[in-house]
Amino acid sequence: MKRRIAWASLPFWMRSLLCLGVLAMASATASACASKALSVGKPQPLPPPRIEVVADGLFAPLGLALLPDGSLLVAEEGTGKRDDSAGVTLITVDGEIGRLVSGLPSSRDSGDLAGVNLVGVKGDGSLIYVGNFGAGHLWTLPLEQVLRPASPPKAALPQTPFTPDALGQAMRRLNNVMLVNPFDMTFSPDGRPVVTDASGNGVAIENPDGTTRFFHRFDPLVDPNNPVQTVEAVPTGIERFGEEYLVTLTGGCPYPAGVGQV
Repeated sequence: MKRRIAWASLPFWMRSLLCLGVLAMASATASACASKALSVGKPQPLPPPRIEVVADGLFAPLGLALLPDGSLLVAEEGTGKRDDSAGVTLITVDGEIGRLVSGLPSSRDSGDLAGVNLVGVKGDGSLIYVGNFGAGHLWTLPLEQVLRPASPPKAALPQTPFTPDALGQAMRRLNNVMLVNPFDMTFSPDGRPVVTDASGNGVAIENPDGTTRFFHRFDPLVDPNNPVQTVEAVPTGIERFGEEYLVTLTGGCPYPAGVGQV
């Protein structure tokens, strides 16, 4: 039979020790819980990145775009030797690598490589866009000409690369309004291509009739290290977020540190 001891009948010193013991146990339990909570919430170091070479031997690769089947398009600026070495390489999901588009001009503009910067795919996956320096427009290639029958269809390399004569055009010249150095692209809410022009310091959109209109031109940027000096804005990357366009401004020659903006 268990015997109960009245709390009031215990000596004062014993009651004090019991109270201290209970408090110590509670404190230890709380400390352990807090330590466990901190260890759970503590960010863990990320594993080292795994780097793999997917393709080599390319001519100054720059822009990238994914096809609906997961194949990769790579824009190449070429050698810069005033030849036709610029183009687009296709890396298929089966691991085949080769030129999809060839024969586009490659040169230099104020010392910088000037070839194919831009490759993009229309939102519905029906059209490939290619932009190269000095063409005055974008090139287009229907995706159906790249796909081979399968379920679902897969991209495949052509027997011979497509050349400019086999390509269509988009964002054509309108009087003296034209693309000079199309660098990157996104699409408007209604699906029209929107392109940054690194040499034109602006952002252009395709009109309903297929011609080009610049809806914004960037002012020169102030050199933060020398406020009396300005440089060209040089818009490069672009992405649409809702109704807004986010554009990276690289800043032109002499490329002062800290001049870039978004």
